[in-house]
Amino acid sequence: MHPGNIVSKIARINLQFIVVLRIKWSIIKSMAKKQKILTKTIIRVIIIVAIVLSLVLFLLIKAQSKEHISISKNPYLNADIQLKTYKTESGWGYDIYSNGKLLIHQPSIPALPGNNGFKIEADAQKVAKLIVNKIKRKIMPPTLTLEDLKILGIEK
Repeated sequence: MHPGNIVSKIARINLQFIVVLRIKWSIIKSMAKKQKILTKTIIRVIIIVAIVLSLVLFLLIKAQSKEHISISKNPYLNADIQLKTYKTESGWGYDIYSNGKLLIHQPSIPALPGNNGFKIEADAQKVAKLIVNKIKRKIMPPTLTLEDLKILGIEK
């Protein structure tokens, strides 16, 4: 074989190789772009999920610590709470004291309109005990509902 033919063949092979490499390179480049987009999307999703999970965890911890703080900051939890019933012009009322200090003065039935007191002293005492229980559980204000009256068996 003639040396010129060999050089020509090698040049053709090199040229074909370069063309194939360019085609493959463009395919690889295209795939890499798609892969980059896919990789970026996956990274974004992972970051969003991590942020959401962190936020949920933070809120759960905050709620739990608030609950704990709420109980520990309840000034009435271990307070000396006393109740006293008294006769009014329209029936019976009650006073609630915390550590000797007047906390609630209730001359009438709180859940009902008007200024009518309780019909009997025992009813005033039942309601006062319920209100004390709510205070100790830090239900503030310790409201009385019509349902509470019904449960306690107190007539209107």
